[in-house]
Amino acid sequence: MTRVLITGGAGFMGFHLARSLVQEGYQVDLVDNLARGVKDQELTELLSRPGVRFFPLDLREPGGTAALSLDYDYIYHLAAIVGVAHVLNRPFEVLRDNTLLLLAVLELARRQRRLQRFIFTSTSEVYAGTLRYFHLPVPTPETTPLAVTDLGSPAPPTCSPRFTGKPSAATPGSR
Repeated sequence: MTRVLITGGAGFMGFHLARSLVQEGYQVDLVDNLARGVKDQELTELLSRPGVRFFPLDLREPGGTAALSLDYDYIYHLAAIVGVAHVLNRPFEVLRDNTLLLLAVLELARRQRRLQRFIFTSTSEVYAGTLRYFHLPVPTPETTPLAVTDLGSPAPPTCSPRFTGKPSAATPGSR
């Protein structure tokens, strides 16, 4: 059976991705510290299904990935500290925490025995400049241009950890 790890699994994207993968027959492990996500009725129902496990972990903590398997086929890294208020009030902490999250999950990915793909997604906060300089339709098509705001504004620390690589998304089986 194909095993998938989703960090940020209690968030909107993580939950919906997990539900879709479970319906397709994947075994799914969800990690979330529940700082923003919630263990609501929908998530509780998903967790009651065979092949779904939940780990209430803070991946910023040393050894935060120790309880996780080394046999994932796919890792979706969706966990992040997001929100304009966090960025405006604590820009350096947000950058540090998002970097720590990414490094922890990359280290876990490096130790995997059969990893086929590591998926590191972007955040809607990369569109901050686009909101300022262009029309931003909702839903936002993939062809929408990205624009960076003034480097003196608080937005770049939000985006920086997500611009360390090309924002991408993939589903198991796609190449």
